Amino acid sequence: RADARFVRCRPGRGSPVRPCQAAAFKDRQSSVKEGMYKQFNESRLLAAAGHDLRQPLQAMQLFASSLSASPMEMCREIGRNIECSARELGYMFDVLFDMSKLETGAIEPEIVSTPLAAVVAQVMDEIGPALADHGVALHTDLPEVHAFTDGALLGRMLHHLLQNVAVHAPNGNAVVRAGIENGCLALYVEDDGRGIPAAMRQAVFEPFMQAPQEGERPQGLGLGLTVVRRLADLLGHQVVLGSAPGRGTQVRVILDADEAVARTFGELPSARRSRS
Repeated sequence: RADARFVRCRPGRGSPVRPCQAAAFKDRQSSVKEGMYKQFNESRLLAAAGHDLRQPLQAMQLFASSLSASPMEMCREIGRNIECSARELGYMFDVLFDMSKLETGAIEPEIVSTPLAAVVAQVMDEIGPALADHGVALHTDLPEVHAFTDGALLGRMLHHLLQNVAVHAPNGNAVVRAGIENGCLALYVEDDGRGIPAAMRQAVFEPFMQAPQEGERPQGLGLGLTVVRRLADLLGHQVVLGSAPGRGTQVRVILDADEAVARTFGELPSARRSRS
């Protein structure tokens, strides 16, 4: 006969559990739920506050722009420095807001046939000043092709990738191009920077993780590549990173091509050998 002092969590399975143990289990469940609820509310609060946080930053950028146009060289230099700092701060806000929206499920992609060149051109207009701040020369090699994707979200991915180039491959060259890889359309972002050790290639996609740079303190929040990977998962794209110390980095975003691209695969450049 079963002892009245014991109960089972699952009939017919496991060992008998005392009522006090069952109560402790419920308390732990409650604590986990409260933690998840709190985290959700914090992320939702950050997303809701995004507009208000950006307003004073945009005002600061306008004032800095006016200062940069001053006839006095010292004022122009101060204005340029303020603009550079404001852009870096603005990017930190952007990556936080993107991460917040992803964690709360607030992003709903609209997958349509999208011209890659138009997406890249818009991102270049946005990221151009930040690349110039870090001395990066950006080149593009894009045929007139379309892919099934969300143009705005793909643009956010590209923006984060190029921001990563600006920070980790300064005073160098970067290329954004399209090609064919295993019969699929691929978007490549390549730089000739310091590269990433093999042991870190997957780790850099984890939140707050950054590849070590000898003699330098980490820059940014370490969330850009995390957002890139999560946006790719949301869009059904694949992100592949190839890199080696001293040989630069290549990030490949594998896309679904529309029928027009499928008919012209032979006209597109083949994938160059990726960095091992």
